[in-house]
Amino acid sequence: MEAKKGGIAGVPLPPKMFAASSRNVHSWEEADIDMVMLEDELDDDLSAAENAIKLLKGMVESGRLCQHDAASCRYAINSFKLGEGMQHIPHGLLVPKSQDDAEVSELIRQEYTPMSRAGVARRDHLTLKSAVNGIIFAMRLTNSATGNTRRRGSTDSNAELLTLPFTTTNARLKEISRALFTVDDWTSFDIFRLQEVSEDRCLQVLAWHLLHKWDLVRIFAMEDEVLKNFVEFVAEGYSRDNPYHNRTHAADVLQSAHYMLSSGGLGEYLSDVEKLSFLVAAMVHDFGHDGLSNNFHKNAMT
Repeated sequence: MEAKKGGIAGVPLPPKMFAASSRNVHSWEEADIDMVMLEDELDDDLSAAENAIKLLKGMVESGRLCQHDAASCRYAINSFKLGEGMQHIPHGLLVPKSQDDAEVSELIRQEYTPMSRAGVARRDHLTLKSAVNGIIFAMRLTNSATGNTRRRGSTDSNAELLTLPFTTTNARLKEISRALFTVDDWTSFDIFRLQEVSEDRCLQVLAWHLLHKWDLVRIFAMEDEVLKNFVEFVAEGYSRDNPYHNRTHAADVLQSAHYMLSSGGLGEYLSDVEKLSFLVAAMVHDFGHDGLSNNFHKNAMT
């Protein structure tokens, strides 16, 4: 189709609003100059967002946009309509891609954003599945927003020289190193493999490894012997006879905490002492657990 002066195929463009459409604007400087052409179209009684919606609607209703550009304008209109307080909400929260995402998205909107709908009853509690799905969903949004599929700690686990808080053979050191290779990953890290190759010292290995990985040992000037004694003391506080609340469980929670700090992006918002507190809290969260519930101890008066 031949482009002619004043429009496409001889059809004149509407005045003012599309006066600059016959040429390409190649820089924001040129676009700023063209803003004077919109003065008559802007309403002094409307906000900037409302004026933007008005202009975008005019472009869509003109029928001169291609399907993609019209869809882009409608998306921009809907985004402006969210209001100033909600424009920071990620696109993935507004347009979830799965049923699980939709449920979590609705929960987050109700509980933590100004988008709560009138008349919608708030949930009294969260199920474990909802909480886990919410964490995974939030991590995926973070990764999507930053363009990263994986964030690491202060050093790359592939490049650093592995050390341990105890002596072992070179063959076992290599097996432990292989088990730690995926420590930054949520799905491929195998805590039971680390437990096996470390001979049930997975908590000591992981605690030592992650405190070095986040450079906390250097930052807080921890002495090797003191740190070795500490991780050994914590591990001994978990009974080997406890079928669940044992050192393997503690190490699993510790790796989850590390993942939240790294791939989840939590580490960007915490100070060094807060990172240290977060990791140590994960290490000791079930320290001394006897495998019995609070209700059991209450009823047995023990």
